[in-house]
Amino acid sequence: MATISLCAIVKNEQNNIARCIDSVKKYVSEIIVVDTGSSDETVDIAENMGAKVFHYQWSNDFATARNFALDQASGDWIVFLDADEYFELEKSANLPAVIKKVHGNRKVDAVCILMKHLERPDGPVIAHTQIVRLFRRSRLIRYQGRIHEAIFNRGRSPVVVYIPESTLAIRHTGYSQTTLPEKARRNLPLLEQEVAD
Repeated sequence: MATISLCAIVKNEQNNIARCIDSVKKYVSEIIVVDTGSSDETVDIAENMGAKVFHYQWSNDFATARNFALDQASGDWIVFLDADEYFELEKSANLPAVIKKVHGNRKVDAVCILMKHLERPDGPVIAHTQIVRLFRRSRLIRYQGRIHEAIFNRGRSPVVVYIPESTLAIRHTGYSQTTLPEKARRNLPLLEQEVAD
């Protein structure tokens, strides 16, 4: 049976990391958390939930940090979540079946899942996107992009299959009115550097 690694890169996510891990903990063989400089309880919470925590010196490059996390993982498939993302609990039980269905087809690199953006965990959905958060672990599959990073297979877009919302769905609380200004301040220098590059 194919194994699954949960990966996350985090910084000061003590309010989110437990919900993220809990949403898939039953279905993964390992939890890889890469901390980029937390000063709160994020690391302690993750370790207490069974995560292997690695420390990474932030270099203003999300793809590099994510690829560092991939290098620590050993599962056949990767679930890569941000700390403010989590699977809908009533559907996360379908994760092993989804992987079993695609694992034998070597042409398939990744699975595209519906992401619901919420103002808060118990709030209304404010937007939807289709996003790759589940993909095959391979040295050929790596993130690219200093910001708004995405996976590529040998520099090409991955071959993906789309999973209906009734099977899997992810919720995301990171675009709330309280968090957007902070993210904009963080992202602007990275976008400027990407343009310069």
